[in-house]
Amino acid sequence: MDSLLQKLVDIEERYHLYEDRFDGVPAWIYIRYGVLQDELIGRARNRKPSQRDLRGSLWQQIRRLFLVCLDDLSSRRHLRQSDLLFISHERRVKWNGSYRCIYTSPLAEKTDSLCVSVLRGDDYREEPIDRNLVYIGMATIRGEIRELTERLFHRGRYRALVKTVRDRWEKPLDEMARAAGVSLDPDRIAAAGAKKILGAPIARRTLKRLLDTVRPKCIIETVSYEWNRMMINELAHEQKIPVVELQHGSMAADHVAYHYGTDKRIPELPDVIFTYSEYWNRMIRMPGEQTRSIATGFPYFEDQVRLYGGQKRADDRTQILFVSQTSVGQALSQAAVYCAERLDPASWRIVYKLHPTEYTGWKTLYPALAQAEGDIL
Repeated sequence: MDSLLQKLVDIEERYHLYEDRFDGVPAWIYIRYGVLQDELIGRARNRKPSQRDLRGSLWQQIRRLFLVCLDDLSSRRHLRQSDLLFISHERRVKWNGSYRCIYTSPLAEKTDSLCVSVLRGDDYREEPIDRNLVYIGMATIRGEIRELTERLFHRGRYRALVKTVRDRWEKPLDEMARAAGVSLDPDRIAAAGAKKILGAPIARRTLKRLLDTVRPKCIIETVSYEWNRMMINELAHEQKIPVVELQHGSMAADHVAYHYGTDKRIPELPDVIFTYSEYWNRMIRMPGEQTRSIATGFPYFEDQVRLYGGQKRADDRTQILFVSQTSVGQALSQAAVYCAERLDPASWRIVYKLHPTEYTGWKTLYPALAQAEGDIL
């Protein structure tokens, strides 16, 4: 585990944050990824904030709300009983003529099972909604509306809740900030916790209706650390439904979502993680015996190797491929620029593969990369 992350999870354990509840809501568990990954580790290492935190203009937020409601309502007719329930990744890839989740879609198609997804991205909005796909974005939206209503029309009660959260988290947050060598705004973090406390009961009821309708025997998900997934996991464990997570990217030594400082059971986490290889099993630290990791491979990657592995390359240059992610993008883009400036383009090809969350803002995030020689994908 990364040394700074180790200090942070030790503080979490010492202050019992994993068991912390506000009216039954595990607010810290819901927001810990954003606090530790972006506010502490990210700022300590001068990383730009992830795209997930950039909300956009008021008009963009209104448009998002409308589209989420539209997708939720138009796909609801597809709800049905399914022994396997897949929680797809929101980002999809055009594959064989249609946009699909490369992690869950092949499995869902082979088993004729139901998939649910939280959001539908603009890149594939023209695609019709598949009969096995249901959008559940309204669960999140209803929770956000509840928090907004409380904040605007019950200000005294809302401020009291934020103060309660801040008072309880003030000491651990102060220790974490000192460990990372950064300053934190405890009011802002307390407000993020209050948002989950207020929104969770409504979102939970919506997601419980989903499980009651589908009645799955097993849930297979991606990105288990999103708070809506965590809520589904809680409900699944209450109903004795096993939850499996499919690895969807790097699980580095400083990836907060896959490192915990406790052996106690955390019901918001999956029971099993299917990883690409044994290497990734050694990289993560989940709570005790609760979450096992099993190396199963990555079918999509293996299919692509079979499809393209024998093809002749366009030129004979030696190629260096950089696969980016916001958590490492600053250092990785600088390494790509360093190589591009020093290697002869006649002999070397520099390829920088952006993470999907970097597509819209990469020129701002990595200005030197935008000026460098090389191919940006």
